[in-house]
Amino acid sequence: MMPGDLPVFLGIAISTSGGQRVDRLNETIVVPDNFTREFAERFQNLALNWKNGPIYLEPLNWIERGVVRWLNNPDANCWLQFKKGCNSAKSRHLLWHDADLLLLDPDFFEEHYQSCIDGNYCCFGVNESWDSWYRDNGFSHVTSTWEILLDLPWVRNFAPWQ
Repeated sequence: MMPGDLPVFLGIAISTSGGQRVDRLNETIVVPDNFTREFAERFQNLALNWKNGPIYLEPLNWIERGVVRWLNNPDANCWLQFKKGCNSAKSRHLLWHDADLLLLDPDFFEEHYQSCIDGNYCCFGVNESWDSWYRDNGFSHVTSTWEILLDLPWVRNFAPWQ
């Protein structure tokens, strides 16, 4: 996920993700929440030096962008980015990386993926949810979305409203 209105994060995300060991990475999909010509040009320039396999820009389409503007709701925006990433991915698993998380451990992606596989998890996060409502109501297993690894066949079993 990429905040398109903060273009500095694109360079940071490309740089930190590019420093990851990615033995089993199939592709990288960048889903900006706010797509502009300047963002596309910046992406193209940064992608020229990307060494970790195929990298794609998947902006929200005009209908999705209209919904985001109309609702003016960051949750809807985030959900549309999530949906776009899940629908665009060609692999079995997807790591939902937040662009503003600065990864310093070059083995994080590979180790996180391996932990998900070893545990046979449908989704595997790194932190419990920031919202204490989940813990207070018996859902302490719910994790935050940043750096969540997802089994896409499992995710795709759910209708969008679920």
